[in-house]
Amino acid sequence: MSDLVGVAIVGASVAGLHAAEQLRSLGYAGSVTIVGPERHVPYDRPPLSKGVLLGNADLADIRLHSEARIAEMALDVRLGVTATGLRGTTVVLDCGEELPAEYVIIATGLTARRLPGQPDCDSVLTLRGFDDALRIEARLSTSRSIAILGAGLIGGEVASAARQRGLSVTLIEALNSPMSQSLGPIAGQILADIYEEAGVELRTGTTARAFEADDRSVALQLSDSSLISAETVLVAVGGDPATRWLDAGPSADAHGALCCDAYGRVRGRERVFAIGDVAAWPDGAGGLYRPGHWASARSKAAIVAQTITGAGALIPAVPDYAWTDQFGLRIQIVGRPELADETTLIQSGDSSPAGTIVGYFHCGRMVAAVLMGTPRDLGRYSRMVSEGEPLAEFTLAGRPQPMQRRVTLA
Repeated sequence: MSDLVGVAIVGASVAGLHAAEQLRSLGYAGSVTIVGPERHVPYDRPPLSKGVLLGNADLADIRLHSEARIAEMALDVRLGVTATGLRGTTVVLDCGEELPAEYVIIATGLTARRLPGQPDCDSVLTLRGFDDALRIEARLSTSRSIAILGAGLIGGEVASAARQRGLSVTLIEALNSPMSQSLGPIAGQILADIYEEAGVELRTGTTARAFEADDRSVALQLSDSSLISAETVLVAVGGDPATRWLDAGPSADAHGALCCDAYGRVRGRERVFAIGDVAAWPDGAGGLYRPGHWASARSKAAIVAQTITGAGALIPAVPDYAWTDQFGLRIQIVGRPELADETTLIQSGDSSPAGTIVGYFHCGRMVAAVLMGTPRDLGRYSRMVSEGEPLAEFTLAGRPQPMQRRVTLA
């Protein structure tokens, strides 16, 4: 049995490390211990499907803090250690040690979702951590072809890296267009055009039905009865909250995410908090949602640190934000497109997708925007989302005009 620690953070992630940093910046003087199953220093995950796959970044480039900075913050960081249980505020570790704490912050993120019948071999891969990225990069450097199951953020970024490295790419998506579930049909069709222009074979409305694979190649049978062969397959169909280890019970929603209040406290666990992909926070309308992005993980970590230290009023809410780099285009997503009941193409690029802006509205007020190749507009549209800019304003002088039909989402 270890001595009582002040704060135990389970997950050496962006959210976990930022929570520790915020605790120290707010004057918290108690001990802070971070445990994580990977043996690598805490690192930033967005570059995994960008620079790392292109061979342009290694662990030293993406680490979150130097050893000197971690020592300066007096953090006890234990790598290669997995939490296997939680009793009250005592974290049980796989090494047999127990870590009793005054507060626990859970930042364990997601585990990659697997498909039924997915084989375990070198040619079929998923991407969640740095070691996964190294395996994929190695396959990209030797393969001539890759099939990617899932046209979400990761699928699109890996497709971009693979085409840049000269591979033949087949992108397979169950819906009618890339990211249409989260971004809707207008942005989805623009992304489809980008992929096809870049030489990606896009197959929509179909899924993997069966795998026949060894370490050298894969044959995929799709639900539309077609067959695809590739030297490498990436399964990028999302992830599940990594909460099985703590027997969350009524603290979790139907998907396994930990249900939190506006301060990050896990339901039914007064001194246990959750941040990052593993957590579901209030959505402001009586429900819960998973923010699930890098910027949100940091902002929620700051709120939890404020709560633990009693540092006063909560940080003002800011719109969710995510970005992706694909085929030379920076795509920025601000707000929550999934809330929209109406979507409008606000601005269109002259001869390319660059310059495109899609607006998302609920009950006539802006709830999100997607900006393609227009980074200078991010601040302006962030303010519009925060203030709930009226849809009617986009028909007035001085505002961007809708460039094509308006789509009402089901």
